[in-house]
Amino acid sequence: MARSLRSEDEGKELVGPDGAVIGSITTVRGETAYVRPRPGLMEGWSSWICSPHCEKKVFPLDHDVVLDVTDGTVVVEPKQASVSVAGEK
Repeated sequence: MARSLRSEDEGKELVGPDGAVIGSITTVRGETAYVRPRPGLMEGWSSWICSPHCEKKVFPLDHDVVLDVTDGTVVVEPKQASVSVAGEK
């Protein structure tokens, strides 16, 4: 797991392991970083990914998915869910 995010990480791009831009870090408060998704990224997926909280246009980042923090990016890789979308194990 990468180091904790800090206020100096605000403005960095949030990217997947392949370098695809997911969004950007808007704010870091305490130990929680908030992400603004790339325009259009959440269309059709927002209710599946983060339920009603996506209506705010910014959502908290689960630090457990952070792989690395570089000078300009925060690299994340979502963990595989232990329960499928259908609710089966």
